[in-house]
Amino acid sequence: MADICSCSTGIINHGQPNCVDSFARDARLVFVEYLDDSGAVNSIKSTDTLDSTYINDRLNAGATGSSLSLSQRWYVTPTINNVVGERAENVVQEIDGIAFNVRQGNRMYDGTFYGNVAAAPYIKALKSMQCQKMGFFIIDVAGNIIGLNNELTGDLDPIKIQQNTLQCLYNFPNSSEVQAINLKFMWEENEQDGDLSFIGSSSIGVDLLTVSSVATVVLGEATAISTTGFTTTLSFLYGEQFNRLPKTGGLPAEFSIYNVTADAAVIPLTAPESPDGTYAITFTAQTAADVLRVSYFVNGFESTTDLTVTIP
Repeated sequence: MADICSCSTGIINHGQPNCVDSFARDARLVFVEYLDDSGAVNSIKSTDTLDSTYINDRLNAGATGSSLSLSQRWYVTPTINNVVGERAENVVQEIDGIAFNVRQGNRMYDGTFYGNVAAAPYIKALKSMQCQKMGFFIIDVAGNIIGLNNELTGDLDPIKIQQNTLQCLYNFPNSSEVQAINLKFMWEENEQDGDLSFIGSSSIGVDLLTVSSVATVVLGEATAISTTGFTTTLSFLYGEQFNRLPKTGGLPAEFSIYNVTADAAVIPLTAPESPDGTYAITFTAQTAADVLRVSYFVNGFESTTDLTVTIP
Protein backbone atom coordinates (compact mmCIF):
# COMPACT_ATOMS: atom_id res chain seq x y z
CA MET A 1 0.00 0.00 0.00
CA ALA A 2 1.17 3.55 -0.68
CA ASP A 3 2.70 5.40 2.26
CA ILE A 4 0.18 8.20 2.70
CA CYS A 5 0.19 10.57 5.64
CA SER A 6 -3.47 10.64 6.62
CA CYS A 7 -4.95 12.86 9.29
CA SER A 8 -8.05 10.63 9.50
CA THR A 9 -6.24 7.48 10.67
CA GLY A 10 -4.37 9.09 13.53
CA ILE A 11 -1.26 7.84 15.27
CA ILE A 12 -0.79 4.08 15.77
CA ASN A 13 -0.01 2.92 19.29
CA HIS A 14 3.64 2.07 19.90
CA GLY A 15 3.24 -0.68 22.50
CA GLN A 16 4.42 -4.21 21.71
CA PRO A 17 4.01 -7.64 23.35
CA ASN A 18 6.79 -8.77 25.65
CA CYS A 19 7.92 -11.33 23.06
CA VAL A 20 7.53 -10.69 19.33
CA ASP A 21 7.88 -13.50 16.76
CA SER A 22 9.94 -12.60 13.73
CA PHE A 23 11.50 -14.11 10.63
CA ALA A 24 15.12 -14.89 9.78
CA ARG A 25 17.49 -14.24 6.88
CA ASP A 26 16.57 -15.17 3.31
CA ALA A 27 17.21 -18.68 2.03
CA ARG A 28 15.13 -18.99 -1.15
CA LEU A 29 12.69 -16.94 -3.23
CA VAL A 30 9.27 -17.86 -4.61
CA PHE A 31 8.46 -15.92 -7.77
CA VAL A 32 4.83 -15.64 -8.89
CA GLU A 33 2.97 -13.64 -11.48
CA TYR A 34 1.59 -10.79 -9.38
CA LEU A 35 -1.92 -11.22 -10.83
CA ASP A 36 -3.50 -14.45 -11.99
CA ASP A 37 -5.62 -14.79 -15.14
CA SER A 38 -8.71 -13.55 -13.29
CA GLY A 39 -6.93 -10.35 -12.27
CA ALA A 40 -6.69 -11.37 -8.59
CA VAL A 41 -3.46 -10.98 -6.64
CA ASN A 42 -1.62 -14.31 -6.24
CA SER A 43 -1.94 -14.14 -2.47
CA ILE A 44 -1.87 -16.83 0.18
CA LYS A 45 -5.42 -16.59 1.51
CA SER A 46 -6.24 -16.52 5.19
CA THR A 47 -8.47 -19.55 4.53
CA ASP A 48 -5.78 -21.61 2.76
CA THR A 49 -4.30 -24.70 4.40
CA LEU A 50 -0.62 -24.84 3.53
CA ASP A 51 -0.29 -28.62 3.36
CA SER A 52 1.49 -30.77 0.77
CA THR A 53 -1.52 -30.65 -1.56
CA TYR A 54 -1.58 -26.85 -1.54
CA ILE A 55 2.16 -26.54 -2.18
CA ASN A 56 2.21 -29.19 -4.92
CA ASP A 57 -0.77 -27.55 -6.63
CA ARG A 58 1.11 -24.22 -6.77
CA LEU A 59 4.36 -25.79 -7.93
CA ASN A 60 2.58 -27.68 -10.74
CA ALA A 61 -0.10 -25.12 -11.62
CA GLY A 62 -0.97 -25.10 -15.31
CA ALA A 63 0.42 -28.57 -15.94
CA THR A 64 -1.55 -31.55 -17.20
CA GLY A 65 -4.46 -32.32 -14.89
CA SER A 66 -4.01 -29.21 -12.73
CA SER A 67 -7.07 -27.28 -11.56
CA LEU A 68 -4.98 -24.09 -11.39
CA SER A 69 -3.87 -21.94 -14.30
CA LEU A 70 -0.23 -21.44 -15.27
CA SER A 71 -0.56 -17.85 -14.00
CA GLN A 72 -0.80 -19.26 -10.45
CA ARG A 73 2.43 -21.30 -10.58
CA TRP A 74 5.14 -20.86 -7.94
CA TYR A 75 8.71 -20.67 -9.24
CA VAL A 76 11.00 -21.58 -6.34
CA THR A 77 14.70 -20.73 -6.56
CA PRO A 78 17.65 -22.67 -5.17
CA THR A 79 19.44 -21.28 -2.11
CA ILE A 80 20.39 -17.62 -2.50
CA ASN A 81 23.24 -16.09 -0.50
CA ASN A 82 24.87 -12.74 0.28
CA VAL A 83 21.51 -11.01 0.17
CA VAL A 84 21.49 -7.24 0.46
CA GLY A 85 18.16 -5.48 0.58
CA GLU A 86 18.88 -1.99 1.83
CA ARG A 87 16.38 0.77 1.18
CA ALA A 88 17.77 4.04 -0.03
CA GLU A 89 17.16 7.17 2.03
CA ASN A 90 13.97 9.10 1.37
CA VAL A 91 13.82 11.40 -1.61
CA VAL A 92 13.58 14.88 -0.14
CA GLN A 93 13.20 18.46 -1.28
CA GLU A 94 15.19 21.06 0.60
CA ILE A 95 13.40 24.33 1.22
CA ASP A 96 15.01 27.04 3.35
CA GLY A 97 17.45 24.40 4.62
CA ILE A 98 14.64 22.05 5.68
CA ALA A 99 14.51 18.58 4.08
CA PHE A 100 10.85 17.78 3.33
CA ASN A 101 9.95 14.15 2.51
CA VAL A 102 8.82 13.61 -1.07
CA ARG A 103 8.69 9.79 -1.16
CA GLN A 104 10.41 6.78 0.36
CA GLY A 105 13.69 5.63 -1.15
CA ASN A 106 13.78 2.61 -3.43
CA ARG A 107 14.62 -0.87 -2.15
CA MET A 108 16.84 -3.01 -4.38
CA TYR A 109 16.97 -6.76 -3.80
CA ASP A 110 20.47 -8.09 -4.43
CA GLY A 111 21.46 -11.76 -3.93
CA THR A 112 23.70 -14.39 -5.48
CA PHE A 113 23.44 -18.06 -6.43
CA TYR A 114 26.71 -20.00 -6.11
CA GLY A 115 28.15 -23.25 -7.40
CA ASN A 116 26.30 -25.88 -9.41
CA VAL A 117 22.90 -24.18 -9.01
CA ALA A 118 24.38 -21.16 -10.79
CA ALA A 119 24.74 -23.07 -14.08
CA ALA A 120 24.53 -20.79 -17.10
CA PRO A 121 21.13 -22.13 -18.36
CA TYR A 122 19.52 -20.87 -15.14
CA ILE A 123 20.12 -17.31 -16.36
CA LYS A 124 17.47 -17.83 -19.06
CA ALA A 125 14.92 -18.94 -16.47
CA LEU A 126 15.57 -15.83 -14.37
CA LYS A 127 15.59 -13.45 -17.33
CA SER A 128 12.30 -14.86 -18.61
CA MET A 129 10.64 -12.84 -15.82
CA GLN A 130 12.19 -9.50 -16.82
CA CYS A 131 9.24 -8.00 -18.67
CA GLN A 132 6.50 -9.76 -16.67
CA LYS A 133 4.46 -8.28 -13.83
CA MET A 134 5.98 -10.38 -11.07
CA GLY A 135 5.89 -10.63 -7.30
CA PHE A 136 7.84 -12.72 -4.84
CA PHE A 137 7.71 -14.34 -1.43
CA ILE A 138 10.81 -15.02 0.66
CA ILE A 139 11.52 -18.35 2.34
CA ASP A 140 13.85 -17.79 5.27
CA VAL A 141 16.36 -20.22 6.79
CA ALA A 142 13.75 -21.36 9.33
CA GLY A 143 11.25 -22.31 6.61
CA ASN A 144 8.93 -19.34 7.21
CA ILE A 145 7.37 -17.66 4.17
CA ILE A 146 7.49 -13.87 4.07
CA GLY A 147 5.28 -11.46 2.14
CA LEU A 148 3.14 -8.39 2.75
CA ASN A 149 0.06 -8.15 4.96
CA ASN A 150 -2.98 -7.03 3.00
CA GLU A 151 -4.88 -4.99 5.58
CA LEU A 152 -8.10 -5.13 3.56
CA THR A 153 -8.30 -8.90 3.06
CA GLY A 154 -6.02 -10.32 5.74
CA ASP A 155 -4.16 -12.28 3.05
CA LEU A 156 -0.40 -12.54 2.62
CA ASP A 157 0.40 -10.83 -0.67
CA PRO A 158 3.57 -11.32 -2.70
CA ILE A 159 5.94 -8.35 -2.73
CA LYS A 160 5.49 -6.60 -6.06
CA ILE A 161 8.57 -6.23 -8.27
CA GLN A 162 9.07 -3.02 -10.23
CA GLN A 163 8.62 -4.14 -13.82
CA ASN A 164 11.71 -4.20 -16.09
CA THR A 165 14.20 -3.87 -13.22
CA LEU A 166 15.32 -7.50 -12.96
CA GLN A 167 18.91 -8.10 -14.03
CA CYS A 168 21.33 -11.04 -13.90
CA LEU A 169 25.12 -11.15 -14.00
CA TYR A 170 27.02 -14.39 -14.53
CA ASN A 171 30.49 -14.77 -13.01
CA PHE A 172 32.80 -17.46 -14.38
CA PRO A 173 34.52 -19.81 -11.93
CA ASN A 174 38.21 -19.16 -11.37
CA SER A 175 41.07 -20.45 -9.25
CA SER A 176 39.57 -19.07 -6.05
CA GLU A 177 35.82 -18.72 -6.72
CA VAL A 178 32.96 -20.91 -7.90
CA GLN A 179 30.61 -19.83 -10.64
CA ALA A 180 27.87 -17.45 -9.56
CA ILE A 181 24.75 -15.67 -10.79
CA ASN A 182 24.01 -12.31 -9.20
CA LEU A 183 20.32 -11.36 -9.23
CA LYS A 184 18.99 -7.85 -8.70
CA PHE A 185 15.56 -6.28 -8.92
CA MET A 186 13.71 -3.38 -7.33
CA TRP A 187 10.67 -3.55 -5.11
CA GLU A 188 7.71 -1.67 -6.57
CA GLU A 189 8.03 1.86 -5.23
CA ASN A 190 4.82 1.80 -3.18
CA GLU A 191 5.53 -1.44 -1.28
CA GLN A 192 5.92 -0.67 2.41
CA ASP A 193 8.37 -2.25 4.85
CA GLY A 194 5.81 -1.83 7.63
CA ASP A 195 3.49 -4.27 5.83
CA LEU A 196 6.00 -7.14 5.97
CA SER A 197 4.51 -10.26 7.56
CA PHE A 198 5.04 -14.00 7.51
CA ILE A 199 3.55 -17.45 7.96
CA GLY A 200 5.57 -19.54 10.39
CA SER A 201 7.04 -22.88 9.38
CA SER A 202 5.01 -24.58 12.12
CA SER A 203 1.86 -23.57 10.21
CA ILE A 204 3.15 -25.04 6.95
CA GLY A 205 2.80 -28.78 6.35
CA VAL A 206 5.81 -28.95 4.03
CA ASP A 207 9.47 -28.05 4.53
CA LEU A 208 9.76 -25.18 2.04
CA LEU A 209 13.53 -25.46 2.19
CA THR A 210 13.35 -28.80 0.35
CA VAL A 211 10.60 -28.33 -2.28
CA SER A 212 11.58 -28.17 -5.94
CA SER A 213 10.22 -26.08 -8.78
CA VAL A 214 9.07 -27.72 -12.00
CA ALA A 215 12.02 -28.62 -14.24
CA THR A 216 11.81 -28.52 -18.02
CA VAL A 217 12.63 -31.77 -19.83
CA VAL A 218 13.15 -32.12 -23.57
CA LEU A 219 11.79 -34.92 -25.73
CA GLY A 220 14.37 -36.03 -28.28
CA GLU A 221 13.78 -36.94 -31.90
CA ALA A 222 11.66 -40.06 -32.42
CA THR A 223 13.41 -43.11 -33.85
CA ALA A 224 12.45 -46.72 -34.63
CA ILE A 225 8.92 -45.53 -35.46
CA SER A 226 6.30 -48.17 -36.22
CA THR A 227 2.52 -48.47 -36.01
CA THR A 228 2.89 -49.72 -32.42
CA GLY A 229 5.61 -47.54 -30.98
CA PHE A 230 8.73 -45.42 -31.22
CA THR A 231 11.84 -44.59 -29.22
CA THR A 232 12.69 -41.16 -27.80
CA THR A 233 14.85 -39.58 -25.14
CA LEU A 234 14.15 -37.38 -22.15
CA SER A 235 16.82 -34.92 -21.00
CA PHE A 236 17.20 -31.72 -19.01
CA LEU A 237 18.42 -28.37 -20.32
CA TYR A 238 21.58 -28.79 -18.26
CA GLY A 239 24.78 -30.67 -18.97
CA GLU A 240 27.19 -30.98 -21.88
CA GLN A 241 26.20 -29.62 -25.29
CA PHE A 242 25.83 -33.06 -26.88
CA ASN A 243 25.22 -35.01 -23.71
CA ARG A 244 22.50 -33.30 -21.66
CA LEU A 245 21.67 -34.84 -18.28
CA PRO A 246 19.08 -37.62 -18.79
CA LYS A 247 15.69 -37.69 -17.08
CA THR A 248 15.52 -41.19 -15.68
CA GLY A 249 12.69 -43.15 -14.10
CA GLY A 250 9.94 -42.13 -16.51
CA LEU A 251 6.80 -44.32 -16.54
CA PRO A 252 4.37 -45.02 -19.42
CA ALA A 253 1.53 -43.01 -17.84
CA GLU A 254 3.75 -39.92 -17.69
CA PHE A 255 3.91 -39.73 -21.49
CA SER A 256 0.86 -38.11 -23.08
CA ILE A 257 0.21 -39.17 -26.69
CA TYR A 258 -2.56 -37.75 -28.87
CA ASN A 259 -3.40 -38.90 -32.38
CA VAL A 260 -3.99 -35.59 -34.14
CA THR A 261 -5.22 -37.28 -37.33
CA ALA A 262 -7.79 -39.51 -35.57
CA ASP A 263 -8.57 -36.89 -32.91
CA ALA A 264 -8.12 -39.44 -30.13
CA ALA A 265 -5.89 -40.12 -27.16
CA VAL A 266 -3.36 -42.95 -27.38
CA ILE A 267 -2.55 -44.79 -24.15
CA PRO A 268 1.11 -45.81 -23.76
CA LEU A 269 1.37 -49.47 -22.75
CA THR A 270 5.05 -49.82 -21.92
CA ALA A 271 8.09 -47.55 -21.86
CA PRO A 272 11.19 -49.55 -20.93
CA GLU A 273 14.25 -47.37 -20.34
CA SER A 274 17.67 -48.32 -21.70
CA PRO A 275 20.12 -46.65 -21.56
CA ASP A 276 19.35 -43.90 -19.02
CA GLY A 277 16.88 -41.39 -20.43
CA THR A 278 16.02 -43.44 -23.55
CA TYR A 279 12.47 -44.85 -23.70
CA ALA A 280 10.96 -47.37 -26.12
CA ILE A 281 7.26 -46.48 -25.95
CA THR A 282 4.63 -48.93 -27.17
CA PHE A 283 0.87 -48.58 -27.75
CA THR A 284 -1.97 -50.25 -29.64
CA ALA A 285 -1.55 -50.18 -33.42
CA GLN A 286 -2.17 -46.85 -35.13
CA THR A 287 -2.84 -46.17 -38.80
CA ALA A 288 -0.01 -45.45 -41.21
CA ALA A 289 0.46 -41.72 -41.94
CA ASP A 290 -1.29 -40.68 -38.70
CA VAL A 291 0.38 -37.83 -36.81
CA LEU A 292 0.97 -38.17 -33.07
CA ARG A 293 1.61 -35.35 -30.60
CA VAL A 294 3.70 -36.37 -27.60
CA SER A 295 4.36 -34.56 -24.32
CA TYR A 296 5.64 -35.51 -20.88
CA PHE A 297 4.49 -34.57 -17.39
CA VAL A 298 4.85 -35.82 -13.85
CA ASN A 299 4.85 -33.71 -10.69
CA GLY A 300 8.00 -31.62 -10.85
CA PHE A 301 8.87 -32.30 -14.51
CA GLU A 302 7.27 -31.23 -17.79
CA SER A 303 8.10 -30.93 -21.47
CA THR A 304 7.35 -27.44 -22.74
CA THR A 305 7.60 -28.36 -26.45
CA ASP A 306 5.64 -31.24 -27.94
CA LEU A 307 7.23 -33.97 -30.05
CA THR A 308 5.53 -34.72 -33.38
CA VAL A 309 5.68 -38.30 -34.64
CA THR A 310 4.37 -39.45 -38.04
CA ILE A 311 3.51 -43.14 -38.33
CA PRO A 312 5.25 -44.64 -41.40
